[in-house]
Amino acid sequence: MQSLSFDEKQREANEEAKALPGNADIYDVSLVLTDKTSPLFGKTIIFLGSSVTVGALSFGQACADFLQAKDGIIALKEAVSGTTLTDDDHDGTSYIERMHTIPTDIHVDAFVCQLSTNDAWKGKAMGAVVAEGPYDTGTVAGAMQYVVEYARATWRCPVLFYTGTYFESDAYAQMVELLMQIKELMGISVIDLYHDEEMRAVTPEDYALYMHDPVHPTKAGYELWWTPKFEAVLEEVLASPHQTVEQPARPASDDEAVAPDSHAASRAPLRKAQQKMLLESIAFDAVGVGCIVGSIVTGAWWPLIVALPIGATIATDLVKTYSHDARDEEGRS
Repeated sequence: MQSLSFDEKQREANEEAKALPGNADIYDVSLVLTDKTSPLFGKTIIFLGSSVTVGALSFGQACADFLQAKDGIIALKEAVSGTTLTDDDHDGTSYIERMHTIPTDIHVDAFVCQLSTNDAWKGKAMGAVVAEGPYDTGTVAGAMQYVVEYARATWRCPVLFYTGTYFESDAYAQMVELLMQIKELMGISVIDLYHDEEMRAVTPEDYALYMHDPVHPTKAGYELWWTPKFEAVLEEVLASPHQTVEQPARPASDDEAVAPDSHAASRAPLRKAQQKMLLESIAFDAVGVGCIVGSIVTGAWWPLIVALPIGATIATDLVKTYSHDARDEEGRS
């Protein structure tokens, strides 16, 4: 019997995931209301990881997305399913190689990295935590230490790692132990779901709602179980008056260097999306007020009927105008 390709396996998993109660529409990120008073509102946070950061079995909805919807963060999600922290294959997919593609000249408030289970599944070398670099990025320990040093030197922001919730795996347990050593040595923060007693005490019924399998949460799992833990740690870290890491940037090697011009295209989609949503919101808010006032003044429903399509046209024109200006700006860069 011919084995299934990765895409075929993903399609099968998606079909299975659709049937799970935890992936019901009521848990969709689009229904989450934004709290503009959140301490995290407006904070730019990078998320580096693999399938758990992607939201591979929750239809692309993970903690970064729920934090963006609920707390109004600006999430930059660099996540690819099946990838590893360790950089031993040099095929462009490792966390380290993809981290080097993230724009270096942007303001970042925090950098969050997933402790990947893929390194455990694939039997990657654990290595050992060392007092200082250079780090062996072909090992789990060396890769984690390199990520911490590079992120701090590049974006001068707090660096956090997060673990998965507890599951049976000797290899992953070793990875968590290495992470705790790095936490003490390098002074990073850890969103430690693995040792969290409250999360371990979850009922079987809730666990079935929250998790697709021992590694991947459902939409309900991300929203109700994981995201509150992320919020608590991020709020504590970013509340610190010393959140900016003041240290000299480490010169990049030839292999790590990324041309500044290559970053314009990767920044543009994020800015377009954010400003597009803002323009639409402004236009429809204005039309909504006009509709209400018109109905009150005239005592009729016709202002609503007339104004709604006008509002849609205004929003569309504003978005088109911005998109045109953005394209012109890109062309000049």
